Amino acid sequence: MACLEGVRVIVDGDALDVSVLREAQANEVEAHDLQDQPNPVYLITKDFHSPLSLTCQQLSHVHLVTPNWVTFSITRKRLQDPKLFSPDPRQFFTGVVICCSELSTGDKEAIYGGVSALGGSYCEHLTKSVTHMAALTLNSEKCQEALNAKVDVVLPHWIDDCLRLRRRVPSEPYAFPDPKILKTNLNDELPRATQDNFTHLKDYSFALDPASLPAEEDVFAGRSIYLADDLELSDRLQTTIATVIANANGKVAATPQNCDIYIGRLREGSAYKYAAANNRIVGNWAWLYYCLAHGKFSSPMKHLLHYPVPTSGLPEFADRIFTISNYTGYARTFLEQLIIRLGGRYTRSMKPDHTHLITAIESGEKYNTAKQWNIECANHLWLEDCYAKWQALPCTLKSYQYWPREIHLMDVVGSTPLEMEGILPFFEDEIQQASELVMPSSKTLDAEESPVLRQMQANTPNRAQLSPPASRHSTARKASTAAATKLRDSMQDANKHALELKRKHPDSATPRKSVKLTSKRLLLTGCPEMSAATEATLTEMGVVIVEHVKDATHLVAPRLARTKKFVTAMPIAHKLKFVNWDWVMDGVKTHKLAKEQLYPMAIPEDQAWAEDFSVASVQAAAKRLQDADGLFAGRLVHISDAAANLGGFGTYREIIAANGGQCTLFGKRHEFQSDKQVMIVLDEKDAALAKWRRERRKSGPGVSWQCFDREWLMQSAMRQEWMSERELK
Repeated sequence: MACLEGVRVIVDGDALDVSVLREAQANEVEAHDLQDQPNPVYLITKDFHSPLSLTCQQLSHVHLVTPNWVTFSITRKRLQDPKLFSPDPRQFFTGVVICCSELSTGDKEAIYGGVSALGGSYCEHLTKSVTHMAALTLNSEKCQEALNAKVDVVLPHWIDDCLRLRRRVPSEPYAFPDPKILKTNLNDELPRATQDNFTHLKDYSFALDPASLPAEEDVFAGRSIYLADDLELSDRLQTTIATVIANANGKVAATPQNCDIYIGRLREGSAYKYAAANNRIVGNWAWLYYCLAHGKFSSPMKHLLHYPVPTSGLPEFADRIFTISNYTGYARTFLEQLIIRLGGRYTRSMKPDHTHLITAIESGEKYNTAKQWNIECANHLWLEDCYAKWQALPCTLKSYQYWPREIHLMDVVGSTPLEMEGILPFFEDEIQQASELVMPSSKTLDAEESPVLRQMQANTPNRAQLSPPASRHSTARKASTAAATKLRDSMQDANKHALELKRKHPDSATPRKSVKLTSKRLLLTGCPEMSAATEATLTEMGVVIVEHVKDATHLVAPRLARTKKFVTAMPIAHKLKFVNWDWVMDGVKTHKLAKEQLYPMAIPEDQAWAEDFSVASVQAAAKRLQDADGLFAGRLVHISDAAANLGGFGTYREIIAANGGQCTLFGKRHEFQSDKQVMIVLDEKDAALAKWRRERRKSGPGVSWQCFDREWLMQSAMRQEWMSERELK
């Protein structure tokens, strides 16, 4: 029996030759019948953002898969897991089947776990389905067999860099027999970026000239295009555009209700909201020019600036000033536009008042200067993700603080697609949540159809009538749009039915679910090193790892400790949840995080400072101090050389600054000028203590300068309490 026999499938556009499915005895269904199917249906698509794909994403029983799902199911003679063949671009290991050779058990598990979590799969043995083999050398017989079978043999570093950047990077620098990564050292020049990657970033305004385009190019496959009012077109330009669209087998629609494609400038207005909420294809000028210039149709969701832009930036970016380093040409222009759209300000030169440097490498004059001036540094992926999700993400996440030397980050500029969560807030008031849908009967689905739908059905042949089409690609795209429209119309009927039920039974109405999910942001200290697979699983669960206290929601440690991260977190303890490392690991195992209260941090019994320590007391103290700007607010703290040599001046400075104070080294001719000054010495034998006492005697009566040992600083900062009993007289 064929493995696909009786399996319900539907092909989106020209994703797959239907004859393959017929030979495999699959059961083809029509789009408008999807809601009535009792069993799972597989939508075979190349485009996660096509009209039919977007519509089917609202149906829980429809699995979106790539054409490889069919190929692998037939080859392996069993139905494959649809999760491993997702067209979702975020599942960037889709299509990768990894096998390892002569790696440790821990490394293998990390690689297999990371690849599996992001759309790929693995195989312990070298089979025909394996696409990549991870190995450190070619010494094994397994590697030689893989090379002979044309399987890509790569260093494990390729998987690691993909996971760090959360993107699929080119594998060539990591590939045997001559991986470039093994030759790279810090003095080598970075590899040059591939300029061909930036075609989607170019300005194609020349495409407005009909003479510059190929004649009768079938780009739009008969689709109707609505040009929004916010484009502010003159009559002359509107005539020119109509001619260009007609030459590409499109037509101009009079209203957004009658269009297949909406072209606009901004994410606002009733026309935009209607088009976006009803799964019309929504794009802007840049996208229209791109399609015309290339003579092919592309989803506007694939590229960040091919979609209408927000009317204003994110509030968090209003006071941010950016500059860029080591990105050139179209890539630099693209990043400049992202900064402006996000609400930031861009300048070519860098000054001390800048807040962020976007750099492609972790070196160079700008980078070194930025570090000296305490300017935040990140790679461009941070900007792209902020725009794609329309959220002010922390730039301190690991993927934004990573600069691989094997590839140039310009090669992945503009590769981030828009995410639905980033655009949904702009039109969510126009739609009903999928949880509010009540599926109608088949009679309800066919009860009423709009004139536009009837016209599209009349112009769209069914699959049996295609024998063969004059243009398989264009007809398939047109059929995909028509199928999505019909299914969308059915779902709108279902929405009306659900609203009617809610009017009759208001108490049973399902409340709207919030679209945005607040990520848990974990600051780890004193924890074992986290594997790439574990981090990938956490990412899938909506959990991110951060490096700075200010970005965290949770402080994670096996036990109470006086690490720098722990101590500097105490001033905002009332804003944090303190949890044991086991909470994370148990959550990864079950794919669900338990209540934080069940995983308190262990208390070190052998440490005197931890006696009677209470997280709840510290949180209460920190909350009381927040209005006073911190425990050391307004104080200048002097650190002796001996104390600085033991703990490190930078560590003291961070702890004191976190508590609202200022810090300086105690110099040879230092003078105290106010009452609010504190001296920190190593202990009572510190030579600086005698000098401080002389300074205090010179000051005369009425001036009280305080001196403490370093243990006072640590205990006061940890407990958020001025431990005056430790003062040295």
